[in-house]
Amino acid sequence: MRWRTNKKTFFLSLLLSFVFLGSCCVHQNPFFGSHTLRKAKKSIIKIDGFTTINLTTTSTVKISQISLKFRTVASGSIVKHHKDLSMILTAAHVCGFVYEQQISIFKNFVGPNERVSKIKINTQLLATDIEGRIFSARQVHLQKRSDTCIIVTKRIPQNALDIASNEVQIGEEVFNVGLPNGIWAPNFIPIFDGRYLGHFYFSYDRSKISCYSIPTAPGQSGSPIMNSFGQITGMIHSVYRRYNHLSLASTLEQIQSVIDFGTKQVENDYKKYKKSLDI
Repeated sequence: MRWRTNKKTFFLSLLLSFVFLGSCCVHQNPFFGSHTLRKAKKSIIKIDGFTTINLTTTSTVKISQISLKFRTVASGSIVKHHKDLSMILTAAHVCGFVYEQQISIFKNFVGPNERVSKIKINTQLLATDIEGRIFSARQVHLQKRSDTCIIVTKRIPQNALDIASNEVQIGEEVFNVGLPNGIWAPNFIPIFDGRYLGHFYFSYDRSKISCYSIPTAPGQSGSPIMNSFGQITGMIHSVYRRYNHLSLASTLEQIQSVIDFGTKQVENDYKKYKKSLDI
């Protein structure tokens, strides 16, 4: 009788041990708070954009020029190195692309009797890595519909992030590292998490948008969204205005497309970019 009791006690203890070990494994996240997250954070880039917008206006009397200047702070991530160059993924509007709604705002700077006949936009970019090193940057390739852009700098001594091979599933946890409202300091970049909510299409041009429950503010444009393995699966380009905890992002397919086109251009025009960056 004692042997049977001890035997039951033994198997019960063994079962509880397995349950305990299983629960430990379930709650461990392979990404958050791990070496993978710290490593991924080093690949995030602060982007300063200096944009000049020249408006040519005409009236019944004369032709005149109006010059507007803006400075923006945004985010980006290193996605590839080619020889002594680094390729950075960011949003197209960070690289100088302007939406039609913005153009209508610029036109408010001219008089009621004047008509804007020409708009010329020029953006100069600076890229700063997590340790505070500053690099001149040049635009390589831009895709307007997906709001994605590749810029190139001298080689930045940080690792490039991997691109995911598959989309995350609806409800899956994701992570974002970016600069909301320009919040940044050497070795300090805010980190956020959220869930993938699915995608929808803009009604006016049917462009595909991914949606995530990640708090978003100006400055996070171009920041990567990563899965639990630290691989890029999306990129924030805008936010739902009436609720800033819904971020809108480029899809994985769109990101892969802009990187592929950008890589080809860097490889084909390597000497041109190298010379423009004074390497």
